[in-house]
Amino acid sequence: MFSVKILTAYPEMFPGVLGHSIIGKALKEKKWFLETVNLHDFGYDERNSIDDIPFGGGPGMIIRPDVVEKAVNFIDKISNKPSHLIYMSPSGKTLKQNDLIEFSKIDQIVILCGRFEGVDTRAIEEIGFQEVSIGDYITAGGEVAAQVLVEGCIR
Repeated sequence: MFSVKILTAYPEMFPGVLGHSIIGKALKEKKWFLETVNLHDFGYDERNSIDDIPFGGGPGMIIRPDVVEKAVNFIDKISNKPSHLIYMSPSGKTLKQNDLIEFSKIDQIVILCGRFEGVDTRAIEEIGFQEVSIGDYITAGGEVAAQVLVEGCIR
């Protein structure tokens, strides 16, 4: 069964559109599996913060690499399948139909949804995320992009 795990600061955004129509029906019939993992559960302080200033400077805040690493390690512990790691990023490779076909053949994908100014590049590179974009534009976070990718895989 195709399994999707979403790493997000906003788990309440799921299943979102994935809970409706034929995709939602397939989810209810357990033809595919969706689980959200709240990045704040792996926060680094008493407020469960997940963001910090970019290493080496730069504008805004980014999701810290230690938070991402802890979340991925958690998934590895609870999962009985190897995971293909995807980071929804405006600078990633543009998603095409052939990519969706290939992703849908994988038993389990883990999708990291960025927020703020993104995710610390050390997490992306060291953990081994594949960067994927849904187009040449920027949204407030990766949750909508993740739903696009998942719907394309399920359909």
